[in-house]
Amino acid sequence: MALDKLLAMQTFVQVVDAGTFTRAADVMHMPKSTVTRMVQALEKDVGAKLLHRTTRQLSVTQEGAIYYEGALRLINELGQLEHRVAGATAVPIGRIKVEAPGAIVYSVLLPGLPAFFERYPQVQVELGVGNRTIDLIADHVDCVIRLGPIMNEMLVARPLGSIPMITCASAGYLARCGVPNDLNDVAKHHTLIQIVAPSSGRTFINTLAHDGAEATIEGRYQIAVNDSTAALIAGVAGLGIVTTYEFLVRPYLESGVLQRVLPEWQGEIVQAHVAYPLNRHLPSKLRVFVEWVVELFQQRA
Repeated sequence: MALDKLLAMQTFVQVVDAGTFTRAADVMHMPKSTVTRMVQALEKDVGAKLLHRTTRQLSVTQEGAIYYEGALRLINELGQLEHRVAGATAVPIGRIKVEAPGAIVYSVLLPGLPAFFERYPQVQVELGVGNRTIDLIADHVDCVIRLGPIMNEMLVARPLGSIPMITCASAGYLARCGVPNDLNDVAKHHTLIQIVAPSSGRTFINTLAHDGAEATIEGRYQIAVNDSTAALIAGVAGLGIVTTYEFLVRPYLESGVLQRVLPEWQGEIVQAHVAYPLNRHLPSKLRVFVEWVVELFQQRA
C-alpha cells in the first residue's frame, strides 16, 4: 500500500512537471489511462482536488500546489537516502539525454567521451546538438551545456570556466589580403566571417578591449553562418577574419593554419555552464556525467 502511495505521488509530481498527462505517461513509460487513474486515486485518498483539468489546459489547485511541494520534498529525501545507503560505489547505469551547442559537441565532448565510456561503460549518452531554449523536463532532457549565462532560475548551473574569444585568420588569407594594422584597417580593407544566432538570425557583435577602451569589429562580409564550427571552417578556408571561441581555434593556431590578428586587443570572455533541473535528486548516471564534464573543462583550461 505504501509503495502504491509513493508511486502515485511520483506520478502526480511528473504530471505537474510535464504539464500534461500524455507527456508524463511518456516519461514514466506508462499508459496515459494508468497515469490518470493513479492521480484520481491520489486525489480520493487525500480528499482534495489537486488538478484543474480542461480539454486544453492543466493547472494545479491551491491544495495541489501544497501537496506538490511536500511530495517533491519527500521524493528527493527518499532518493538521497537510497543514494547514501547504496553508497558511492554503486555502478552508474542507464541512458541520459544531453544537449550542447555544436562547438562544444564537436571539439570537447565527442573527443573526450571515449574516456568517459571507459570509466562508465554502462552509461548511454543521447547527445543532441543545439543551443536552443528548451524546457528540460518537458523535452525529457537531463542536462544542457551552455555558452553564456544561464537565465532560468529553475536550473542548477555548474560553472565550467571562462572561455575567451579569439580573432584570427588563415595564413593564406593574410598572405593574400595583408595583416590588418588596426580596427580601422579591418573595416576598410578586410572581409569578416559573420556569425548569426540560429534561432533569431540576430548578428553577433564582437567587442574587443585594449588599455581600458572597447570597440567592435566592423567590416564587410561575403558569408554569414549560424554555427561556430562552420565559421571556424570558413576561416580555415581563407574566407575572412573570424572571431570565435579560443578552444575551437587553439589547435589551428598551434599548427599555424590560423594566425591571430590584432593580438593587442582582447576578445570577450564567455562563461560556460552545465545545468540540470532544480529540486531533483541526481541519479548516479547523471551525477557522474556532470562531474566528468566539469573535470573535462578544467583539464582544457
